[in-house]
Amino acid sequence: MNDFYPPLGNGPSARIILPSDAAGTARLVGLTADYGAPVRPVDFRTWMPEDVPFLWEMLYQSLHVREGQAPFPRSVLRDPDVAHYLTDFGSCEGDDAQVCVDESGERVGAAWVRRMTAADTGYGYLSDEIPEVGMAVKKSSRGQGIGRRLLEILLDRHPRMSLSVDDENVGAVGLYRSIGFVPVESVGGSTTMVIGMA
Repeated sequence: MNDFYPPLGNGPSARIILPSDAAGTARLVGLTADYGAPVRPVDFRTWMPEDVPFLWEMLYQSLHVREGQAPFPRSVLRDPDVAHYLTDFGSCEGDDAQVCVDESGERVGAAWVRRMTAADTGYGYLSDEIPEVGMAVKKSSRGQGIGRRLLEILLDRHPRMSLSVDDENVGAVGLYRSIGFVPVESVGGSTTMVIGMA
């Protein structure tokens, strides 16, 4: 699960990050993708309750569909093994998210963490103290370094986290490794990775 859509390539070739304010907002300006095309400015901010429906959409977008397979039906979000990542988000200790919005205020990506428990484990569960991270970026905004920055900002607040990634999603695996996630175990075509355990 929690299989995300990272930026393609090696990230942006030029970016300027202005300091984050107390609310966790950071502005990315002067951003260009590897191929040199200009990219519109975006803002990164801490989640608000009104972002929760968008987090559900990003949860759906994070489900990796292997080549040749049909997309998951939307009803997959009602599956307890998927829904527990966001059900009553904000009510569990440690629930946190970062949202990216474009110049018009439209949400284009999000990353979130939740501490799962031994009684209700997630796909990337390692312990009750290590939150699992989920992340997705809208298709039209991928390849711009947004996914990487969302994870970096969340890591500032949660230096230890885990995830599960489909082994066939080599772009995602490459992103996670480049940030510092290391594999823990592989089962059934997916690998659990963790960061901050050193």
